[in-house]
Amino acid sequence: MKTAYSLLALLSVSLVAAVPLPTNQNDEPAVAHPSAAPAPAPAPAPAPAPVIAPEAPDTGDADAEKAAEEKAAADQKAQADAMEAMHAAEAEAKEKAHQEAAAKMEAMHIAEAEAKDKASQEAAAQMEAMHVAEAQAKDKAAQEAAAKAEAEHKAKLEAEAAADKAAADAAAKAAEEAAAKDNATLIHEPAAQSTSVAEAIHSAGNVTVVAEATNTAEHVLPAETAAAVTEHLASPPAPSPPAHQAE
Repeated sequence: MKTAYSLLALLSVSLVAAVPLPTNQNDEPAVAHPSAAPAPAPAPAPAPAPVIAPEAPDTGDADAEKAAEEKAAADQKAQADAMEAMHAAEAEAKEKAHQEAAAKMEAMHIAEAEAKDKASQEAAAQMEAMHVAEAQAKDKAAQEAAAKAEAEHKAKLEAEAAADKAAADAAAKAAEEAAAKDNATLIHEPAAQSTSVAEAIHSAGNVTVVAEATNTAEHVLPAETAAAVTEHLASPPAPSPPAHQAE
């Protein structure tokens, strides 16, 4: 810097020396007279340029200046390095923040997707459980309805069978009663006839009449009844039963 100032001062002095300066004699301002024009003054000789002696080089100042320049360059480089490091750190911080934000967003997306998937699976499982429960309820209701219908049908069949059995029993009983009544009627009439014949035989004492009575009994009565009548005729006569007992 000191050398630059010295060079500038030397250049200024050289320029000033190269340009001629106007001179005024007696240091008085010239007054123009219109009546008479002054004679032109002879041109003055140019003043000699001042000779500036070159400065002797100062070894100590040069070393100090060089050291100052090196220090300034080092400081400037240090500032540039610091600025570059700051910019690099800022860029790294921004990149790190961007990466962290991206990772956080990705984690949020993954968590959201997992939550949606879990909710979908739970909803599907719940729906499946509902369908299974509904199917089981329908199956149970169908089984109960089938069992009820089977029981009703069985009860109906049993009632019909009981009614048929009762009707058959009633018919059989009625038939038995009718047959018993018919048998009683058939037995009563031949017995009465046999009794009359026996009395007639006993009173007459004729064997021929007995034979005829026997033949008559065989024609009127069945074989068993005829045999009974024959035995009755062969045995002593029994007293006649009362009329109400015969009926």
